[in-house]
Amino acid sequence: MRAIALHEPLGQANALGRGARNLVRALVPCAVALTAIALGGVALVVPGVLLLGLFALTGASDRLAEPLPAALLDSVAVVRMHAKQVAIVVALMIAADLAIAAIANVDSSRTGPPSRRASSSQARARSCA
Repeated sequence: MRAIALHEPLGQANALGRGARNLVRALVPCAVALTAIALGGVALVVPGVLLLGLFALTGASDRLAEPLPAALLDSVAVVRMHAKQVAIVVALMIAADLAIAAIANVDSSRTGPPSRRASSSQARARSCA
């Protein structure tokens, strides 16, 4: 790019060498960006999944009529006693939701987008004209 800006001729071998150097130079910033994206995703996803598991039994609490933290604390206490079983059930629920979404996506891709068909009254009006 510099050669073009400076209006200097640049041979193919020289251009290839400069391009390779720039690719190597770009690896570190790209790796840092990918690492930051991965860490950001983990920082957002992991706490959300943990809270989903901890509060999974809130609706089944006997303390729903009490002020808000009571039912949440009850759910956390039960989940801590039965963490493995709750984790399996939550994982199966997530897998079932993803399977339903995947099946719906596959089904809609087979049928294609809805076509713009004329209504029956419009079709009759055209045939009479």
